[in-house]
Amino acid sequence: MLEYTVMLWFKPQSVVDDRWSSRYQYCFEFTSSFQCYFTGTNNLLCDSSVNIDKLQADTSGVGNNQWTHLSLAGHPSQGSYLVLEQSNKQIAQDLSKYIAML
Repeated sequence: MLEYTVMLWFKPQSVVDDRWSSRYQYCFEFTSSFQCYFTGTNNLLCDSSVNIDKLQADTSGVGNNQWTHLSLAGHPSQGSYLVLEQSNKQIAQDLSKYIAML
């Protein structure tokens, strides 16, 4: 099992858009086994093809043209977490059992 940490910044041009309600917007994906994507329901979901557990963060606090920091980590014995922050303030988080990344 793999221990992992992913950190990245993103800046949505528009969070209020017809495209958000009609389809997923991928944030990133690793070898088709682990992916994080935005849904049309103000959520960022991260899941794995080998687990049924998911991480889910509310993105309603993410504003247009605002830099948002995403932190995602997993450890086999400690579980997984997802955190979204803006201006050093946490706006969303989720904790889960370990979600495997191949």
